[in-house]
Amino acid sequence: MKTKDLIIEEFIKSFGANGFEGTSVDYLAKQVGIKKGSIYYAEKVIMQSNVAEELILSVV
Repeated sequence: MKTKDLIIEEFIKSFGANGFEGTSVDYLAKQVGIKKGSIYYAEKVIMQSNVAEELILSVV
């Protein structure tokens, strides 16, 4: 599974369980096993694709 997919999967799990305020970049990085800076890079990739829209719709 790609890092981007792992981040999205963990985000959905955390957001569903903890809400927006309980879902931190630090937590996501630890869960995925990457550095915090890598989350910010992956965010750019996610936001430039259709994944962002799908992610928002799946959480709402």
